[in-house]
Amino acid sequence: MSQRTSRVNQRSRNVEWEDPAPGVAVMPTMSGLAYLQAMIAGSCRRRPSRS
Repeated sequence: MSQRTSRVNQRSRNVEWEDPAPGVAVMPTMSGLAYLQAMIAGSCRRRPSRS
């Protein structure tokens, strides 16, 4: 094997998120559409995102 093919590729994945508890707590008081609109507006926590 050549040195090029025996090299191991290293990968990493970073996931960042905020605690979803405050957003989950208000879900029962809102319709699904209102909750999605609040997520878009930034007043509720979003899902985790990858970087």
